[in-house]
Amino acid sequence: MAFWAGVATLSLRALQLVNYTSQGTINVRVRVMQRLMLDRFALYLASKNTTAEERVYDNNNAVVRQSWTEVARSKEYGGAPPRVTVEYDKSTGFMHTITVDYSRRAAKR
Repeated sequence: MAFWAGVATLSLRALQLVNYTSQGTINVRVRVMQRLMLDRFALYLASKNTTAEERVYDNNNAVVRQSWTEVARSKEYGGAPPRVTVEYDKSTGFMHTITVDYSRRAAKR
């Protein structure tokens, strides 16, 4: 009986720690609304390992949202690399927003 109480206590503490580290996320969203050089921006995106891509089409616009996780360098990000999301219009060549999500509690000090 004492063994199972110990297992339950350790499991509860582990879940509390995971919950604590997942809640410390910093979100930065910047509205850019600037013209892009699409050929150069395509080369930049080709160098990234994109994990998600979403496209929305209407009559005049083709809005693309792409996300990737930066390559983790131990000293730059503290072991927790940020996730970057860019939203741009492929038909007109305008950058709409850039979003950076960083888990501050998962990083080492």
